[in-house]
Amino acid sequence: MIARLGLGTRCLLVGLILFVIMTSATVPSALYALWAADYGFGPLTITVIFSIYVAGVVFGLMGLGGWSDALGRRPMLLAAVAACAVSDVGYLFSRNLPTLIAARLVSGLATGLIAGTATATMVDLAPPHLRVRASMTALAANMGGLTAGPVVGGVFAEYCPEPLHLVYAVHLIVLALVVAVPLFAVPSRPRNREVSLRPIGLMVPPEVRADFWPAAMGGGLGFAVGGLLNTVAGLYLGHLAGIHNPFLAGLMIAPCFGVIAVGQLLSPRLPGRSRLPLCCAGLIFSCVLILAALAFTQTELLVISGPVVGVATGLAIGHGMSSINEHCPAEHRGATNSTFFAVMYVGLSVPVIGAGVAMHQIGLRAGGEIFSAVVAVVIVGIGAVLLAGLTRPVAARPSSVVIQPPLPRLPAGVRVVERV
Repeated sequence: MIARLGLGTRCLLVGLILFVIMTSATVPSALYALWAADYGFGPLTITVIFSIYVAGVVFGLMGLGGWSDALGRRPMLLAAVAACAVSDVGYLFSRNLPTLIAARLVSGLATGLIAGTATATMVDLAPPHLRVRASMTALAANMGGLTAGPVVGGVFAEYCPEPLHLVYAVHLIVLALVVAVPLFAVPSRPRNREVSLRPIGLMVPPEVRADFWPAAMGGGLGFAVGGLLNTVAGLYLGHLAGIHNPFLAGLMIAPCFGVIAVGQLLSPRLPGRSRLPLCCAGLIFSCVLILAALAFTQTELLVISGPVVGVATGLAIGHGMSSINEHCPAEHRGATNSTFFAVMYVGLSVPVIGAGVAMHQIGLRAGGEIFSAVVAVVIVGIGAVLLAGLTRPVAARPSSVVIQPPLPRLPAGVRVVERV
């Protein structure tokens, strides 16, 4: 039975749930063009649909992200699976724009519920000396699902019947197969009355603040450039390159998330003070690649930009996640992970909205070029702030070590024997 499995296997099973739900989150990346053709909307409406998804994510993270610390990990994992199933049903029976928007909102809620909860669960299940590895495994499952989604959606959209609906029928079946995992693999625990069910806001305990905010800003910038690429890729292929193939669009977007694992693995091998500057440099370079690809219709440059974004973002996320899950108190771990992901998803939404409005007003090529340049300038500014912060003396991390009072002075000739 699952309940008799070791902690490592249970941790991987929770990672499987995270992977499956995150896959559903990015399947629409390959379907937007088909929805636009069927429902008769353009880039601006795509922006609205994407923004609705991000709103659901942020509400799930900031409004409900701390509930797993209060109610336990198992109920919130089940809630995430239930929300994902509801969104799949919405997509499956969607025949108009309002139903599509509602399904996208609930999909965002599922993402917000699972991102922080699954990460905290995997860290809880790991022994103390393996917590950093567990957090990295959770991040790999998270980004692996985001990577698989556009590819899976592209395969169904290009090569299968009922491309807008069959993929969600299959995903529902997969979801049904993994729903038992939280019931048996994750132990239950009583309600923690010391943790409130009120919205968590920005939950960042003092133990992790020094590393949290710079890493969250770097990760948010990475998601911002990834959001820009996500917006541009499919429209670029169809309108500028003349290639109408959802599978190729999915393949172009997928490396942006998949290669984050490479940056995540590189992060601990680099000096701490070099990770965020390298992250910003990589993101600026990727913005230049996107701008040049749009200006000169060079698909190769757009393809290269995805892995560059991924590695750069992985450096920042790896830096932040290792600190959070190694030093954060267990009673705040779910809320803190949720806050970290919320900052990044806010970064993901801003360029999608801005690029969509710009492309609606002045066209795909000019709008994409201008917005790529704007994002690059913003990264330069924030990178300068981060670099200035790194040059300041590092404050000591709050310690949980208890300092023992001095022993009383003993009379001469009396010795203390320490029993082993």
